Amino acid sequence: MSAGIHEGRNREVLICLILAVATVAAYAPEFLPWPGNDFVDYDDDIYITDNSHILGGMTGPNLAWAFTSFHGANWFPLTRLSWMLDVEMFGPDAWGFHLTSLVLHLLTALVLYFALLRMTGANLCSAAVAGIFALHPLHVESVAWASYRRDVLSGFWFAMVLLFYQRHASAQRDSSTRGWTRWRPFGVLIVCFVLGLMAKPTLVTLPFVLLLLDVWPLQRIQFLRGANPLGTNAARLAFLEKVPLLLISVLASVLTFVAQQSWGAVQSLDQIPVGMRLANALVSVGDYLLDVFWPVGLAVFYPHPGAKLETWPVVVSGLAILGFTAFSWARIRRNPYFAVGWLWFLGTLVPVLGVIQVGAQARADRYMYLPLIGLSIAIVWAIREFVVDRGIPRVLVLSICIIVMLALGTVTFRQVMIWRDTETLFQHALRVTDDNHVAHINLGEAFVESGRYADAMAHLVTALRIAPHAAFAHAALGRLHIELGRPRDAEVHFRRALARRPDSVVWRAGLGQSLYALGRYEESAFAYEEAVNLDPEASQIRVNWSLALAKMGRVTEAIEQSERAVDLDPELPHAQSTLGIQLIEVGQVSPARKYLERSLELDPQQPFAAAHLGRLLAERREFGEAIRRLRFSASRMPDNPGVRVWLGEVFEAAGQSKDAVSVYKEALELAIDANSLELADEIRSRLENHQPTGSTVPADV
Repeated sequence: MSAGIHEGRNREVLICLILAVATVAAYAPEFLPWPGNDFVDYDDDIYITDNSHILGGMTGPNLAWAFTSFHGANWFPLTRLSWMLDVEMFGPDAWGFHLTSLVLHLLTALVLYFALLRMTGANLCSAAVAGIFALHPLHVESVAWASYRRDVLSGFWFAMVLLFYQRHASAQRDSSTRGWTRWRPFGVLIVCFVLGLMAKPTLVTLPFVLLLLDVWPLQRIQFLRGANPLGTNAARLAFLEKVPLLLISVLASVLTFVAQQSWGAVQSLDQIPVGMRLANALVSVGDYLLDVFWPVGLAVFYPHPGAKLETWPVVVSGLAILGFTAFSWARIRRNPYFAVGWLWFLGTLVPVLGVIQVGAQARADRYMYLPLIGLSIAIVWAIREFVVDRGIPRVLVLSICIIVMLALGTVTFRQVMIWRDTETLFQHALRVTDDNHVAHINLGEAFVESGRYADAMAHLVTALRIAPHAAFAHAALGRLHIELGRPRDAEVHFRRALARRPDSVVWRAGLGQSLYALGRYEESAFAYEEAVNLDPEASQIRVNWSLALAKMGRVTEAIEQSERAVDLDPELPHAQSTLGIQLIEVGQVSPARKYLERSLELDPQQPFAAAHLGRLLAERREFGEAIRRLRFSASRMPDNPGVRVWLGEVFEAAGQSKDAVSVYKEALELAIDANSLELADEIRSRLENHQPTGSTVPADV
């Protein structure tokens, strides 16, 4: 008997090793060639790369923020903590985030294997379900997208719940188990459930899944002919013990809805009516089924068809769903695994089918992370029964399984490469979908970031042709026009974007920036103030607000906002330099020097900060360091005559008249080219007199 146990353990270890090697091989493109896939500017920027709380690591304030914030229209504190831990362990580079997600995905597959094995005793079937889970291309989105750590993390706790639920069911059947020992697995199960909800709230359907497992394979609820399914104590207990889990699910659902409403993520009924939502939900189920068996053409975003959805796919999908459901129910006594697997698939899809529409997508690959398990159970155990009934050789079955897993792994390998970066991801989406305005918007934003303005304009104009009221397209065009030096056009697009989503902090700040560039400082300050009211911790926006206030002559208020920005984010160089420059204006030289020096420690490549520090050092007669700072500033701003005037003043004060004359001549040429006639006259006077006149520094400096 011990030999049999030893052989069984060896088989389990071998299966785990095969799963691990196959999964790592399938996801190898995430890291090869090194450093592998980058972050994508689609949620990754909101949640991670532009989020100072995450990049700041596991500090006290950041931990508090993780539990109290609805940032990004979500509440998933455990996921945020995992990102912070990644920063602590690996730094802010993408490979560390991808590694953690891959490890969690693999662990989930292994725990799922053991949970099913303990429940059913079917080793190869359990391994097959775990293999499909680990290698199916539909799961690439959840694993390769750093923002969707919440899928793999909640999936891990989901699998842990299954494992402990099997132990709980065994403890309930064992009459010798008494007291706390009898309920200890259930207590651990509740903890795992809560942790899973704190990673992603879509685990609210888990009590429903546990009830299905009570039917099969645990058989606590039995559908015997002519018998009441609740006719036994075990069955009644199976229902009653789900009550606390259901209450937890309700609480998580309410919290999630509040979070999504707070960011305007929930689409109103006038945007997508109920009829369209239900029709799309039916078609989406059919599309998911097709993707399971033929996973090609997968994309990061599938546009919602809206009124374009034809009737025939709705009817076909609806009839297929009714047919499979009726068949599974009719066979629940003879083939309970099929009903359990099918209803698992449908039930766990319910929160993400778009009846309560969040976002503009029709469906998403990531939504299949847990539903695929149920469908896999139905398929694998149906094949098992078919094989046993017909006596098909075991070797042939194993060979087919290996071929299927190799095929899934190969497609996954290729799908992972699509997540290389933002451009690769959305160019692929355009190839495999039609009228994908979201892909055009994200490519436009990526091209603005990389300075490919013509390409950005083409994609953003196309996005607006497809979806004329797309707020994100207008906002991206606003940013593009800022980069092109067209603040008036930028204002128009930011206002159109804000008309659709008035609570956007970033877009309101963009409006403030365009108004600032137009010289409408009072309106700019008001826009920045509104943005700060929406997000009081937006330190960079406070800096911009302070600049607008300073332009209005409200220097004291400007300094207050700069000080607040420094308090919020001491690692923000622009906040430090802005505060230092403003303190110089009110004569607070000592603290000004401290802030400017700190700013340049954080980011040495700041020409304005270096110029102001250089002039401040010259007043302290530290001419050597002052000249070094101003020379650096002049080299970084070759078209700015004002910096060279400052440098000439320092040379004169240091007694280096020859160098002063040389720099003044350069400044004069630049002033003439810039049509700065007053400054040109002042420089000529300096050249004639060969001595400083104490002129005022140009405002741009």
